[in-house]
Amino acid sequence: MKWYYLLLLPIFAFGGLNEDGDFQIWNKDTLNIRAGKKTLLKGDTEFRYGRNRNKLYYKHYEGTVVFIRSPFTLIETGYRQIFFKVDGKWQKIYSPLFDLTLQTQTKARWVFKNRNRFQYLISKRVFNGKNRWLYSNKLEVISSMRLTHRKVAPFISNEFFWQETKGISENRFEVGFLIPYHQKTQLNLSYLSRNLKDQSKKWIHHNIIKVHFSLHF
Repeated sequence: MKWYYLLLLPIFAFGGLNEDGDFQIWNKDTLNIRAGKKTLLKGDTEFRYGRNRNKLYYKHYEGTVVFIRSPFTLIETGYRQIFFKVDGKWQKIYSPLFDLTLQTQTKARWVFKNRNRFQYLISKRVFNGKNRWLYSNKLEVISSMRLTHRKVAPFISNEFFWQETKGISENRFEVGFLIPYHQKTQLNLSYLSRNLKDQSKKWIHHNIIKVHFSLHF
């Protein structure tokens, strides 16, 4: 599938770990289990490698419950345990979260999703003893186009983050492909352009290849 290599074209700058121009790999794995007609249990892990893909600097483990209020409205609540390297040492961040997702599909089969996420970040060391609220908004569009015999769907999304005391602290622009293997397995492969406000409130940029594997039961 030669078009995968198109994802690599924007990657042209390189830097140290989480410095401006760092090329990163993010890997996420999600397990989805139906617990009822309108309830879904989710668990996922994510690992982020920086310094041109060579150094693991972030990981999280998350468990949530999704309530399907209607085909257009999803409510999700749960907890994320974050481990983040600060000055070479792993620090913990405790993060309960709440999501509200609105979605729709047009007659032409274009899918539009808007996810609103509220997180409370709890850490004695990372935030100098002061906890932080984090809000993010992600708009995603899935094309009606299907590529190859696997019916691969192109998608595009943009997500911005607002953090207490920092204001707008991050923006992620993503373009990629949803690749179904069969009814229970899906691979999302994408390029993500990340603009991030560092500790000195200076904007830096990361190039990221993101691999997301999902199982559905």
